[in-house]
Amino acid sequence: MIETASTAVNPVDLATRSGQIPAALPAALGWDLAGTVAHALGGSGFRTGDRVLAMTAQLGTGVGSMAEYVAFDPEFVAHVPDGMKLEEAAALPLAGVTATRRCLWRA
Repeated sequence: MIETASTAVNPVDLATRSGQIPAALPAALGWDLAGTVAHALGGSGFRTGDRVLAMTAQLGTGVGSMAEYVAFDPEFVAHVPDGMKLEEAAALPLAGVTATRRCLWRA
C-alpha cells in the first residue's frame, strides 16, 4: 500500500475524464504516482517508509493513482532515486515507459 504524495495528469487521464475513453464508474483516474510505502508485503522488496514511484495502468487494472492510498502489485513499483523529489518522480512512469518504447522502436 502506497501513501500518495504526488500524481501526474497524462493525456489518457484527460481523454478518460472527457468520455473519449470509456471507463466503468465510479472510477479513480490516474496512471502515475509517487509516495511512500505505508504497508509492505513480505518478500516484495519494499519496506514501510520507502520512497517509491508506480504506474497503475488504470484502464487495464481499474486502479487509479489519484487517491490518498493505492494498493499495488510490487511488479509495477520502483524505488525513487536518491535526491529526486516525489513530485518529479510522479511524472516518470507512463512518460518514461513511452519514451523507452519509442527509442526501442527506432533502434
